[in-house]
Amino acid sequence: MRSAAHAYEDRFHNGIFENLPAETRERLDALLRPENSSQEDEQGESTGKAPALLLKLRASPGRPSLASVQDEFGKLEAVRSINIPDNLFSGVPSGILERCRQRVVVEVPGDLRKHPDAPRLTWLAAFTYLRSRSLTDDLVDVLIETIHQIGARAERKVEKQFTEDMKRVTEAILRRFTKHNVQHPTYKALAELGKAIKTIFLCHYLHEEALRREINEGLNVVEQWNGATDFVFFARKGELSSNRREDHEISMLALHLIQNCMVYVNTLMIQKVLAQPHWQGRMTPRDYAALTPLIWEHVNPYGKFELDMEARIDLA
Repeated sequence: MRSAAHAYEDRFHNGIFENLPAETRERLDALLRPENSSQEDEQGESTGKAPALLLKLRASPGRPSLASVQDEFGKLEAVRSINIPDNLFSGVPSGILERCRQRVVVEVPGDLRKHPDAPRLTWLAAFTYLRSRSLTDDLVDVLIETIHQIGARAERKVEKQFTEDMKRVTEAILRRFTKHNVQHPTYKALAELGKAIKTIFLCHYLHEEALRREINEGLNVVEQWNGATDFVFFARKGELSSNRREDHEISMLALHLIQNCMVYVNTLMIQKVLAQPHWQGRMTPRDYAALTPLIWEHVNPYGKFELDMEARIDLA
């Protein structure tokens, strides 16, 4: 089995090597040399450091920025300049290409140069072929992230500038129309307008009984809900003792959950009572309108404690 696998690999490597143009072979071997190819980096080989050109192709895009976009463009141009034939790997399974790519990724350039020409150039060609595809995907992702960052920075800058402008305008208006400048015509006009609006509302309130009832009913609903909140949120006298925002959110969410549960249970109980026949004939539309699930007189927030006066605490 091993001999057959080696024979297949040799045929595969030799077939790819024969289909590589001479210029492409030279450019593939150039990936294993430093950018300054006049002298070998012996120290880099001994310590396992890759030459700069291959290191650039192996590197990830990094944080999204204009510099990373330019770097990815440079990698893509370097890979495409090798000029791998389009049909070089046609019909080759993706698993074999991935194994070839892994050999280039895990081995240092000095070790790669020790391999024979056919397998070495086949691995480099597969690495370059797959890297050109991944570089395109990386470049698209980096471009999208960079555009989002630029847009977010622009929005923050515009919001900051708008806030500062509004603050200056508001301060200027307030300085002009404060009580220390009551003689200003605009201040007098706004004050008289406010008095007129309040007077009109009070006239409507005193003249229309329906408006007074509507306002009173709304106030009753609000007070009823506040009473339920005080009843449920009784620990520490209803005060938020923590300074952490997360603790406040948890307390409010728990309060809303308990309130919703109480409303749900009360609604089921009221429906069960109203389903009885003798209540259906006694309830008027006005009575139905006055029903509310915001009741808690039947709820014991402290739990239930059984007290047996016949039993004694065992002190032994």
